Amino acid sequence: MARDRESVSGAKELETAKAQVELAWSYRSTGRTEEAIALLEEVVVVRERLLGPEDPDTIDARSDLASSYESAGRTDEAIALLEEVVADRERLLGPEDLYTIVLRTNLAFFYRSTGRTDEAIALLEEVVVVRERLLGPEDRDTINLKAGLGYIYPLAGRTDEAIALLEEVVADRERLLGPDDPDTIDARASLASCYWLADRPTEAIPLQEQVVADRERLIGPEDRDTIDARSNLASYYESAGRTDEAIALYEHVVADRERLLGPDDPDTINARASLAVSYYSAGRTDEAITLLEHVVANRERLLGPDDPDTIDARSNLAVSYESAGRTDEAIALYEHVVADRERLLGPDDPDTISARSNLASCYPRCP
Repeated sequence: MARDRESVSGAKELETAKAQVELAWSYRSTGRTEEAIALLEEVVVVRERLLGPEDPDTIDARSDLASSYESAGRTDEAIALLEEVVADRERLLGPEDLYTIVLRTNLAFFYRSTGRTDEAIALLEEVVVVRERLLGPEDRDTINLKAGLGYIYPLAGRTDEAIALLEEVVADRERLLGPDDPDTIDARASLASCYWLADRPTEAIPLQEQVVADRERLIGPEDRDTIDARSNLASYYESAGRTDEAIALYEHVVADRERLLGPDDPDTINARASLAVSYYSAGRTDEAITLLEHVVANRERLLGPDDPDTIDARSNLAVSYESAGRTDEAIALYEHVVADRERLLGPDDPDTISARSNLASCYPRCP
């Protein structure tokens, strides 16, 4: 279509630009994002010249381009362009135009992805208020935005606000969608996580147990979300001192991930690392060491020797060596960890200082 219209109307005509927009979206849907960006950049230039920068079609093309930038990982460019688009639409159509509200929501999540958490929260709070006024508190997309806001609040240390909002979201979804709706279960999982962050384990653990049971019943025991829910529950058990329950669940998770994802999948390796920590907590040091040696080797091979997860695994292995009386091996590994952290994080980083302390405690004491 784009070639046909170009031959009839010329490359800079509006009909050609319209076809190019459709082609750009097709490119994006097949992962050809850079080609989509090149086309949309042409469309923006054409529409700005022929229609002007404030025409709705021009603004829509800039919005599509911003979205494509974000998909390509060019988030700073996406944010800069979408900020312009939002400002233009608010000025021309008003802040309560529904598509403008959608774009402001997108901008908030772009902010979140670049660590601009406070800006993301402020924008989402505004959007939620406007949507509730225009569409009512029971609009499904409005409730979804509240859930997103409840997820972001803890990143800013606002866990109590997250809990209050997510309790509201869970109640709304149970009433409007039913207790077995996937969105309802997701909201319960987020609420359980916030309870845990707020040191409310007596509320977090039963809720997460319910999430695991619901997912096993509704989407099956081998679904990835189900396995992730079990892994989270195992971590809660471990932190609450329920080590035997944590071990049983982590062993289940490791077996599932090895079978379904393969032994080299990052989630599989992370599950083995968590299981090793539980073994260590239960005094099963030899089993912890065997597992951690595999984790270190896999992470060095797949992530590289300087990856933070690789270094963390070496540190845990050194601790296990020390507990097993394998002091020389522990010292050699601690020295490796100290050198890595000094080089990568600097001598004053808390993790570097902690590594030095572990090494010092492992050296033989003078008589």
